[in-house]
Amino acid sequence: QEHLNSGTIDFPFPAVIGVDEAKRALLVALVSDDVHTVLIQGGTGSAKTTLVRSVSGISDREVFNLPLGTNDDQVFGIIDMEETLLSGERRMMPGILEKSDLNILHADDVNLIDHSLLDQLLESVNRQKALVEREGISREYPCRTTFIGTMNISENPMSPHLLDRFDICVRIPVTDDMDIRYQIVRRRVDFDA
Repeated sequence: QEHLNSGTIDFPFPAVIGVDEAKRALLVALVSDDVHTVLIQGGTGSAKTTLVRSVSGISDREVFNLPLGTNDDQVFGIIDMEETLLSGERRMMPGILEKSDLNILHADDVNLIDHSLLDQLLESVNRQKALVEREGISREYPCRTTFIGTMNISENPMSPHLLDRFDICVRIPVTDDMDIRYQIVRRRVDFDA
């Protein structure tokens, strides 16, 4: 599912607690023309994904999902064979990056994405233009997407080269404060009910 906000109500942004620095990073990305990419690192259950999904509740932008295992053609676009055969002209079918233009593209477990693909994606988002070259077709399109990656710090680390491609990197600290942990669980249970 590309689009995350299809008829579901996401957990409210203000209700996510214990992630203040990550919240500030997302708010900056929403309002700044100079911030296009954010990486949020944290442990299992640190509300990384919940926080990103909640952004649609405080913005007019939609959140699109970049599923793990997505390939180059799915991200950047591919030749639309049916339309090409019908029209006699080569036509491109847009990828997730083009569909998410002017919105937010989120990748969970961003550190598990093929590094070459992630590098190209970050380059396009930072340039705000994507270039697709497929079988004799060269096409450039706007890429004014805000890209937010989340990753579990206990899994496969990301290379320093890729970390440097993100405009903002934040780490959600693990909290041992039992009151905060109780509030986190209580708010989620109340919301689900």
